[in-house]
Amino acid sequence: MVTLNQTEQFAYLHRGGALAGCPPEGVITPLKAPNGDLRRANGADYLVAIEGHLGGVLPLGVYPLFKTGRVWQVHWMAVDLDEGEASLTHACNLRTLLERYGITGIIERSRRKGYHVWVYLKEPVSASVARRSMIGACRIVDVPIREVYPKQSELSDGSIGNCLRLPYPMPRAEGRQVALDRDLDPLDFPTFITLASATMTTPSQVRNLLPLHVATEPASAMQQQRGVRTDTDFTGSALRIWNATEWVDRSRDLCTFAMSLFSQGYTTDTVRQLLYQLDDRMKKYVGRSDRERRIDDIVVEAGRRI
Repeated sequence: MVTLNQTEQFAYLHRGGALAGCPPEGVITPLKAPNGDLRRANGADYLVAIEGHLGGVLPLGVYPLFKTGRVWQVHWMAVDLDEGEASLTHACNLRTLLERYGITGIIERSRRKGYHVWVYLKEPVSASVARRSMIGACRIVDVPIREVYPKQSELSDGSIGNCLRLPYPMPRAEGRQVALDRDLDPLDFPTFITLASATMTTPSQVRNLLPLHVATEPASAMQQQRGVRTDTDFTGSALRIWNATEWVDRSRDLCTFAMSLFSQGYTTDTVRQLLYQLDDRMKKYVGRSDRERRIDDIVVEAGRRI
């Protein structure tokens, strides 16, 4: 097993799509390779850029979205809070809410007067799930959602989205752009790396936040949902398939399960979340790069049949 050094681990935590140069005073600019292509937040060139970020060459930012097959994904989620004196309160409230779901949110004191809350992921999740999950968590504790990352669920051709400055650049103002511990004291770089690497969040933990998004949607958006139920007291075919320990045709059973939930009045987001939980046990799509797309396809097909 290969052990990453601290610089490599920092790079691993912040992987994403395009890479940006973020000088202390100046315009954030997407970085380009000699051939004119955008530089990406992965690979050997990315690691060299991270060494420069930590060593005083050029501070960096990362555009989080990247595409695997047909699915836009992210390696991290974050909230950028710049609400004056209330920012730290918002950051702490969000961190507390996330902890209730087994998720570690790391607070960073940002470049000027605000705070970032970072959630690092063990495996990539779809940008749609990441964004809805973090928005739902923010709404529950009245945290502003204007700067939730990823800011987009997908990108059109030629677009790269919005980037977020990375912590621990050099140079930086004293006490700024560093993570904070439980007592809100600055963490040195090695301690931050140890903490962030040991507390990465699983996709299933992220998806557990989705009901918060459904529950806090404005009434007009809720009306667009197929149903209104978000509980787990389902019956019929859904309950039979849920309680099974073996499945002869997993694809068919997943679709039947979703159809049964729709017929019982469940929201689209709840059906999607429960499908992920069922698939975690079935292991039909677990570990596959196209898992998000396959689950979404089942939701669409089940809704069409109903």
